[in-house]
Amino acid sequence: MSVRRYGKILVYPSRGRLMFVTDFHGQIHDFRRVVTRFTARLARGEDLYMLFAGDFVHGPAHGQVHGWLQRDETPAILDELEQLFEAHPDRVHALLGNHEYGHLGGRATQKFYRGLDDDVQALKRRLGPKRSRSAHALFETFSLVAMAPCGMLFSHAAPNLDPRKHPKLLEKIMLARYDRADPIIMSLVWPRFVAEPEQIEGFFQAMRFKGIQPRVAAYGHEIAPRGVERSEHRQVVISSSFAIADRYKTFLEVDLAGRYNSPADLREGVELIRLYPERAIGRSPPAGMLA
Repeated sequence: MSVRRYGKILVYPSRGRLMFVTDFHGQIHDFRRVVTRFTARLARGEDLYMLFAGDFVHGPAHGQVHGWLQRDETPAILDELEQLFEAHPDRVHALLGNHEYGHLGGRATQKFYRGLDDDVQALKRRLGPKRSRSAHALFETFSLVAMAPCGMLFSHAAPNLDPRKHPKLLEKIMLARYDRADPIIMSLVWPRFVAEPEQIEGFFQAMRFKGIQPRVAAYGHEIAPRGVERSEHRQVVISSSFAIADRYKTFLEVDLAGRYNSPADLREGVELIRLYPERAIGRSPPAGMLA
């Protein structure tokens, strides 16, 4: 069984395990840690997939490197990501982040660079014309949403889409174009809040596809200081890299043959895996979120 692609939507099979990893922003030590873990397990014969949540690009500018923020190694990450895709085309996939979208047709980000430069222009200048074109082509291969029969739905950011305002939502996501500022795409890569219960339930129903009914949404984009934040509204935020301490960095690993009905089904050490287990300490639930 393999991953199927329907336009900008990925559909995973009903067996194997899936690693979901989020937001590197040029932090290559975390990227390499994930890749080493993934490739070693593949070499042992595990039935394993990798899904990146996007935002590989744009890291700290000069003078912003301190504490948990290390030097921006975006060019090296992009080179190694392309090699990973080439080596494992059926096993490794990526979702579009708002920072990649800025290179295609979306709003340019100003997370690290402001004024005459924004993040997009700063990276283009650093890459040069040829490598910028290569990065553009790479980002165009990224998907918007991924789903699995186990009930998980994956996106870059909180899926802030109300199907009452967007008829034929599933079809619109499949056929979305990256070369312009599309409100559908913006609502999957930019929101910084947890979607309301009624809205997320409507979104799940609208996304029913090929017998798959999403029940839990997982995404990155926001910073979860303890590596994971679970909402009572069937959503979970995962932070694998950028701007949090190594001891809390977390990736999500789900059993594609399993069944997930709520964030409470995601267990510490089983689905919620520390990127640096040797540095891990206990985590307490952030205010307003469920443990």
